[in-house]
Amino acid sequence: MSFILRTNEAPQSQRLARQALALAQQLNFSKGLVEAHFNMGYSFRALNQYDSAIYYSHKALDLSESIGNRYTQTRAYYNLARIYTEQGNYAAALGPSLDGLALARTIHNARAELFQLVQAGRIELALGEYTAANAHVIEASRLVPAAHDPLGTGYVQFALGDLSRQRGQWRAARHHYAQAAASYGLVYNARGLLPVELSQAEMTDRLGDHLAARQAAYGLLRRARATGTPEQVAQATLLLSQTWLATANPDSARHYATLSLRTAQPSTLRLEARDAALVLAQASDQLGQSHEAYRYQALAGVYTDSITGEATRRRVAALEAQAAR
Repeated sequence: MSFILRTNEAPQSQRLARQALALAQQLNFSKGLVEAHFNMGYSFRALNQYDSAIYYSHKALDLSESIGNRYTQTRAYYNLARIYTEQGNYAAALGPSLDGLALARTIHNARAELFQLVQAGRIELALGEYTAANAHVIEASRLVPAAHDPLGTGYVQFALGDLSRQRGQWRAARHHYAQAAASYGLVYNARGLLPVELSQAEMTDRLGDHLAARQAAYGLLRRARATGTPEQVAQATLLLSQTWLATANPDSARHYATLSLRTAQPSTLRLEARDAALVLAQASDQLGQSHEAYRYQALAGVYTDSITGEATRRRVAALEAQAAR
């Protein structure tokens, strides 16, 4: 039950996972301990509580390996990769992603392989490895019929949207995000649909309809504050700042970008923090505040280096070479 509720009702999912963990510990039930630790890791990630998510995911990984539960082992790898990806720590994300993909292929599980392929593609996309990212996502799309899973279908469409977004193909990206939302809507409630709806609204803004994007973003921000996560609040306020910046309202842009940065920093959400700093730099420049503009530009540079800097690329290259061997 905890895993079923993981996205739609993350706080309730975590409460159930805690109960399951306590019961499994009381009974010394090995299989139950594996699943309970995995569900704890997943629920903490869904709430952007990453330190705890990493701890429980590593415990699930170790326990699943010790009892030979390779399916949950690949899920634990996936969760670790998602945690590090959400933090913008791609050097840390790629290792468990590749390990999880290799294991999913070994156990011949189409659903597990689909999710691992998409996750690997998203990491590569963020690092500028577009050819590899596209290859992994296209390979995942071929597994959709065998996976028999609307979440898998939605996940592939979401990734195809991200690929189109990276190419500047805003209309195509919005189409893929709409397809993802349609698939996710078969499973997710309003809370679960927030991420893909934020992406749809961003594409509306990119296509020049700033008013429609702003109206959508206000509604999404209200929902994110009521039932969402720090990541979603940071993304909604960031989108609002971008719509105001695009319509030459630097004061409003600065207000919402400041909210986004303040939300992103404590949760180590590097991508949102970087983008908020960039908006703050531009808004400050438009307001004639050159010192503030320089300060925020420098901050954005620090986040950029931590995400895709040379040290990260060297680490990723080493991991890819290791996987190739």
